[in-house]
Amino acid sequence: MAPRFHIGDRVVYPNHGVGIMSRSAAERSAFRSRSSILLKIKSSSLKVMVPFHNVTSVGLRPVVRNGEVQKIVDYLSIRRM
Repeated sequence: MAPRFHIGDRVVYPNHGVGIMSRSAAERSAFRSRSSILLKIKSSSLKVMVPFHNVTSVGLRPVVRNGEVQKIVDYLSIRRM
């Protein structure tokens, strides 16, 4: 199941870094409609349109919060032993 994102959410877009979801858009043609999200990448002036159906396949994910990072580090350090 694909994660749900909202306008203003910070997300990680692999190979580009952290971006902010700035809007969602619907494109319609005679044969189909497709919804996308627009990301503004923080480290550059890059803007990326990601179709909703590709969110999972491109690896778009929420930014990890500080408390969660410590849990991950603790888990990995226990697993190394």
